[in-house]
Amino acid sequence: MKSSKQKKAGLLQPLPVPEQPWQVVSLDFITGLPPTISSHDAILVVIDKFSKMGHFIPTHTTASTEETAQLFVRRIISQHGIPTTLISDRDPKFTSKFWKELMSLLGTRLAMSSAYHPQTDGQTERLNQIVEQLLRAACKDDISKWDLHLPVLEFAYNNATHAATGQTPFFLCYGRHPLTPQKPTTSATVQRAHDFITTMHQLWDRTHKRLLDIQQQHKRQADRHRNDHTITVGDQVLLDTRNLDISHLPSKLRPRFCGPFLVEAQYQ
Repeated sequence: MKSSKQKKAGLLQPLPVPEQPWQVVSLDFITGLPPTISSHDAILVVIDKFSKMGHFIPTHTTASTEETAQLFVRRIISQHGIPTTLISDRDPKFTSKFWKELMSLLGTRLAMSSAYHPQTDGQTERLNQIVEQLLRAACKDDISKWDLHLPVLEFAYNNATHAATGQTPFFLCYGRHPLTPQKPTTSATVQRAHDFITTMHQLWDRTHKRLLDIQQQHKRQADRHRNDHTITVGDQVLLDTRNLDISHLPSKLRPRFCGPFLVEAQYQ
C-alpha cells in the first residue's frame, strides 16, 4: 500500500494572540489522583495565556459536563469575565452538545486539539506537570488531603516570576503584588491560629523552592541544545541573514550567514 502524497486537509488555524488577561484561556484535567477525604480525584487546570495565571480546581472524574460548567462559571467567569477563546483537548465534556451550545451562547470561540492537529497549545500540559510536581512536594506526609493544598500552591505559583514574561502572573493580571501574611513572631494566644499560619508559610517555602528547581531543570534541558560562547572585541563573527533585507536574492540561493565581520565594540 502506497503512502498518500496528498496535502493534509484543512489549513492550520493559528491561535489568537491575547491583548489582555483572560481573553484566551486554556483548560485541561489532571486525573489519576488518589481520592481525598472530600472524594476529589482530579484537578481542573485553567491558565490565562496572557498573564500565565493559573487556577487549580479540585473536581471529580465523574463530574458531568454541567457540573464542570458550573465550576468554570464559579471559579473563572465570576472572577475574570467571559473569555473570547477557550482552548482544550477533545475530552467528552468539551465536545458535548451542551458545552458547545453554552460557549456559543456566551460568545466564546472553542479551539480544540485533535490527533492530527495538536497545535493548539502546550501551556496547560506543561502547567499540569508543574502542578503534579508541586503536589508531590507538598503531600509527602498525607496524600489523602492533597486538595487542601491547592489554594496555597495556586497562590505560590501565581506569585512567582514566570520565565516567559519576567513578571508574576498576579502582577500582570492585577497590576500590583499581593500582600502576604508575616511569619508569627509573638507568642501564641491561640495556638491553632499560629500553627495554621506557620504551616502555610512552610508550604509556601517548599513550593517556592520547588518552582526554582523546576526552572533550573528547564534551563538545563534548554542549555543542552545551546553553546555557551561569549563574543568579545576582536572576534570574527558571522551574521544571521534572516533579519536582513536581501530579498533581491532568490530564496533558494540566499546565504544563511554573511561575513565574517570584526567585533569592534561590545555593549551591555
